[in-house]
Amino acid sequence: MSTNQNLIKAFFIESKNMNLFDYFSSRAKKDGYISIENIFQEFSFHERSHAKNFLRLINKSDTLENFNYNHIPIASTLENLKMMIDEKEKIIDLYLKYSKIADEEKNQKACVKFKTIAKAHEYHIKVMEELVENIINQEFFSSSEKIFWKCLKCGYIYEGTNPPEICPACGHDKSYFVKIK
Repeated sequence: MSTNQNLIKAFFIESKNMNLFDYFSSRAKKDGYISIENIFQEFSFHERSHAKNFLRLINKSDTLENFNYNHIPIASTLENLKMMIDEKEKIIDLYLKYSKIADEEKNQKACVKFKTIAKAHEYHIKVMEELVENIINQEFFSSSEKIFWKCLKCGYIYEGTNPPEICPACGHDKSYFVKIK
């Protein structure tokens, strides 16, 4: 497979994941994880940037590519996180292979893009693994010691082992609170 074909495939992968993260952000909100909604939205924005970077390098005369989309229906936030961790791991392996091909073809711009975007995906995996652990261990809205919690809607700060059920400042529920580290 040529670098141009790999760039096309990478563009489709990033575009698909941009949409998946956007859809998953809505589900995270529905499941009561506003901070995960925000993380998914941030990652969706990153994926858009990645897709745009690959698109800029594609030789437009060679743009046919088959594309599989098998992530429907949208599952729970926990299952979505696990699925995207698996997806990102596959993408990292793929992009490292693509970077080698680009290097062999002396296409250093594409080589660098594949490698650097793979690094961004490694960060996404790390963040999502921490979120999975917090949800599974029921530590997303609790702490073993007193900490500060911030309401994402209004900025109210609360100290305690759990956020308040309702923000006293703006009236939004606890799903809008995040731990302040």
